[in-house]
Amino acid sequence: MNQLFIRDMDEAIVTEILNWKYEAPYDFYDIEFTSDALNELLENPYYAVINHTGELVGFFCIGKSAQVPIGIQYRCLSGKNLLILESG
Repeated sequence: MNQLFIRDMDEAIVTEILNWKYEAPYDFYDIEFTSDALNELLENPYYAVINHTGELVGFFCIGKSAQVPIGIQYRCLSGKNLLILESG
């Protein structure tokens, strides 16, 4: 049975995430490695998902950080309980 663990972000985890590159057509999820991107993941409620071998397998955010701006604009995401999951 594979277990997953939630862990606070640290600079090493964020650096790994910011270096993930997705194949087309999912490459629009690529995040440019900038100090702003680094700070976004470190200073907001983002969490790492680690598997039973200690490998980073995904991350998620909650609260305002999980709100997609265009979704708010079109009132698709009007609830307060939002969760966005992403994996590399």
